[in-house]
Amino acid sequence: MQILDVRTIVFADTINFIVCTCFVAALWRQNRTRFAGLQFLVAAFSCQTVAVFLIMLRGVIPDLVSISFANALVFTTSILALMGLERFVGKVRSQWLNFTLLGIYSVIFISFAINPVSLGIRNYAVTIGLLLIWAQPMWLMLVRTDRELRPVTFSVGLVYAGFCLTNLIRLGHYLTSPMAQGDYMKAGAFEVIALLAYDVLTVALTIALVMMVNKRLAMELKSREETFSAAFRAAPYGLTLTSLEDGTIFEVNEGFTDLTGYTREEVLGRSTLELSLWQDSEHRQEIVDELLQHGKIRDREQRFRRKSGEMQTGVFCADIITIGNRRCILTGLSDISRRKQMEDEIRNMSLRDSLTGLLNRRGFFVMTEQKFKEANRTGTKLQLVYIDANDLKKINDSFGHDEGDRALQDLAQVLTATFREMDIVARMGGDEFTVCFTEPQDTHPEKALERLQHNIADINEQHARPYHLAISFGTSTYDPLNPRSIDELLSQADKEMYRHKQSKSG
Repeated sequence: MQILDVRTIVFADTINFIVCTCFVAALWRQNRTRFAGLQFLVAAFSCQTVAVFLIMLRGVIPDLVSISFANALVFTTSILALMGLERFVGKVRSQWLNFTLLGIYSVIFISFAINPVSLGIRNYAVTIGLLLIWAQPMWLMLVRTDRELRPVTFSVGLVYAGFCLTNLIRLGHYLTSPMAQGDYMKAGAFEVIALLAYDVLTVALTIALVMMVNKRLAMELKSREETFSAAFRAAPYGLTLTSLEDGTIFEVNEGFTDLTGYTREEVLGRSTLELSLWQDSEHRQEIVDELLQHGKIRDREQRFRRKSGEMQTGVFCADIITIGNRRCILTGLSDISRRKQMEDEIRNMSLRDSLTGLLNRRGFFVMTEQKFKEANRTGTKLQLVYIDANDLKKINDSFGHDEGDRALQDLAQVLTATFREMDIVARMGGDEFTVCFTEPQDTHPEKALERLQHNIADINEQHARPYHLAISFGTSTYDPLNPRSIDELLSQADKEMYRHKQSKSG
């Protein structure tokens, strides 16, 4: 007497497949955006669950459903699983042969339901058909998959090899034993053992799929870590990875050691405050507060201290990132000390007008050439204004040169107040001034010139001078798409300025 019969095993199969389907569905939900093909695996397990449930109902529902449709679902399950695995490993190929086989077997099992045949013939058909299909994912996982991915897919291929081996044993049993007759639900002990083996293999397949996806995740994570590490080490600027909480340094690159003079071993495990990298200890807290508020910092000039104690100036960028549930700061620092030194040297050269403090003619050309280069990179148009202080000769003749100088200083003050710090304001000599600027969202200088006229009117009201400041001006535009020299632009603006002066005198 058999302790277990086929119907009991099939019922257990149904429960088993429901549980396994839930696991595979959870696996798909967690990784559906990372890996292709997992949705086919969910569909495959779902189809198998329905197929086993229909087989369990054999004798309760029509044979056309419990035999024909159920077995067609079993074959569909295997094809869907193969399609999912092919997409997972990137080895997709046409399934027309398998679907042709599915069509043939569907017709065969429909004929079995209409004209019942011996159980042995049905067993032969199922065993051979599944062997043909199950051999394909076994070959895919063990051989067709790229060599570097085979350690990930090996366990799944091994389980499919187990399915194929079980089918070969079943086929050998059918060939060496009398052909089975009667109801499949009353099959003997061998069929019960075979079904139990399928149960174990199904659970093993589910576990193998979970392991495969997790190994693939680990492999990709390792690859990304190696890529990040290589980029981190090779970056031409200094990079540090520090704790948001206390500034403990986790990692630095060669750029950092070159900038600061510290070795990697000297800084790991120590805080930036302990190393006195910041110009002032309060600066770090200001940086942390800003990061917490905005999430990132870009292109901030920051003073930092080298191991030697020498202060340097760098361009500072920072982001908050999370590593293993710990918030960290990824910092980039580029040394611009040489550039700042050059800027200081330029400022200290004879580029300033001694009377007004503005750039002189030479300073104007030096700074404007740099601004033109920047405009060429960004595609920004620049405005150039040529300004003449009206009646300066009359002021000198009538009130003396001291008043004339004061008039030039007043005009310089107005120009500085009207234009921004980033704009270039210069005294070209005598009573002539120039301005090179970009007006936000307005490529025409009218708005700036209106502000200038308004400010001149204000200073005339505020200062009790024996004269009133007045100017004439002309403009020209530098367009990176049609570049011209500074001299050409000055000449055009100068001509417009004289036309403006003549129109006022006329």
